Amino acid sequence: LTPKEAAEKWPVLEQIAEEYKVELAGPALTWGFEPLSDGKIYGAPEAWMDEFISEYKKLNKNREPRYDYIVLHSYMDYPSAVMWFCSTYGNRYNKKVLLTEFCAWDQDPNQIPHQDKNEQITAMTQKVEAMDTEEIVEGYAWFMSHAEAEKIPYNSVFTKKGSDGSLTDLGKVYLYMTDVSRNRTFTTKEIIPAYEYASSSNYNTTVGEKCDDGLRFNTPVGIMPATDRGDKKLYKKIPLELGNFSNKRFANYKVNIPSSKKYTVSLRIMTDREELYIISADGKEIVQKEIPSTKGKWKTVTLEAELNEGIQEIQIKTLGNARTAKFYWFTIE
Repeated sequence: LTPKEAAEKWPVLEQIAEEYKVELAGPALTWGFEPLSDGKIYGAPEAWMDEFISEYKKLNKNREPRYDYIVLHSYMDYPSAVMWFCSTYGNRYNKKVLLTEFCAWDQDPNQIPHQDKNEQITAMTQKVEAMDTEEIVEGYAWFMSHAEAEKIPYNSVFTKKGSDGSLTDLGKVYLYMTDVSRNRTFTTKEIIPAYEYASSSNYNTTVGEKCDDGLRFNTPVGIMPATDRGDKKLYKKIPLELGNFSNKRFANYKVNIPSSKKYTVSLRIMTDREELYIISADGKEIVQKEIPSTKGKWKTVTLEAELNEGIQEIQIKTLGNARTAKFYWFTIE
């Protein structure tokens, strides 16, 4: 629609929203470089949106149109670009953002994430983590549900169209990751899934860029489908793990500590090299321990840590250069 066409139709949507007492999302905006029916090429989202507001005011006695959210679509490959997009237009129009379509599918052939399945998953997890912790983003929805699952841009949630609903790896990660509350507080003696962190190094793309055998983790593999099937009940309960949890990777969790004393921290991990594990509480390092290689097998290892009473931000971090380093869950007892 042209801005004028949308402005003419908008009062109908306002009336419906008022009648049913529901919030009203604004017109969905993205970059556009093809002429609309009025012959104009609008390019940047604000060119269209500003004209829409102007046309609406002309038709409605200078009254501003009602819309409760700015709605955006973004297919930019890199998370930093998507977050710039959301913050720029949320702030410009002083509204929270609904990103109702997003994935990595940049038209620039030099952009990498949309050309590789694992890179698409990683870029998605970084975007979700960033949006979950960014107040200006109210909600988001992936694009798309079914496509060529094994072809560029590898953005299909389902394995194929018309299937029984079986999920691709991306679909599994998206489904379970987006069900996590970043504000959740865990308790001692509870099995805490590694992927249910409050914040992590996943979105920090500068972490772990260099290690002793060259350049790695430029786009880190953060979250992936669980591979530890030793306990079938836990495997069903905890569907995801942290992958490549090495070389300065970290994850933060809110844990309610009932009393000040020494606790045993048990970590479910897999490494192919010795790793230094560091545990901090509210930013203060309290213990570090060299953990021998698990030789590529899942193993539960323990550390002793002095923790104070109260809700603590517990950080688990590694310093090492393992090629295989995975983190599944932990407990504090």
